[in-house]
Amino acid sequence: MDTAIIDELRSEKRLLNLRECGAVIGFSEKTVRAWVRAGKMDAFLLGSEWRIASDVLADFLEERWVKAA
Repeated sequence: MDTAIIDELRSEKRLLNLRECGAVIGFSEKTVRAWVRAGKMDAFLLGSEWRIASDVLADFLEERWVKAA
């Protein structure tokens, strides 16, 4: 994954469900749900489904980005 993904997420301005969020970053919906429940990723309930703003996902990735030495 490169920083282009982060830039694209910031420009999209959309809401992702957990499955979509996981697909973008290569993790399962179950893993994303665990991050939300643990308070590692901000999300909100829309009806009965969790949603994550694309810019929140970008922030999440950027905070965890490790630059090669």
